[in-house]
Amino acid sequence: GLLNNFYGFGEWGEVIERQKMQTVRLDDVENIKNMDFLKIDIQGGELEVLKNAKKKLESCVVIQTEVEFLPMYHDQPLFSEVEQFLRSENFIFHRFAPIFSRVIQPFPIQKNVFDGLSQDVWTDAIFVKNFATFEKLPCTAIILSHGLWLGDTCVAKQSLVCLGIISNSFCRKFL
Repeated sequence: GLLNNFYGFGEWGEVIERQKMQTVRLDDVENIKNMDFLKIDIQGGELEVLKNAKKKLESCVVIQTEVEFLPMYHDQPLFSEVEQFLRSENFIFHRFAPIFSRVIQPFPIQKNVFDGLSQDVWTDAIFVKNFATFEKLPCTAIILSHGLWLGDTCVAKQSLVCLGIISNSFCRKFL
């Protein structure tokens, strides 16, 4: 397929084994009452999980999900479909985490398959509840500022200042 045009994907993407698994919808997991943050990375099945988590998404403020720009898995949705669904659920796209790209064959530089004419293939996308209409903005700001590499302290600080939780002078002095 398409991924065979990139160095390594033919062998990395080889199916070794298939197993049937029993699954449950996220909305049916009773142990989860309120969910502030959802991180999901299940190799092309993220949108299906999100569609079956509409009730849980009502309390969620930040979603970090793997998305692809090219089809890596059979019949998988791409970034645009995930973004459209989450927008319909009152989330807005915030940012991409590091974007992963791969060199298109046969364009490596100095025989390095990781350096050359590359194509963006996948990343994690961060979505936040639409903060224009959401009362849990402080929670959103805290999650975004304390994430591993999703930290957007500028948005977090401005959110806390706008809500009157901290002052601009506090930001300048301590943050």
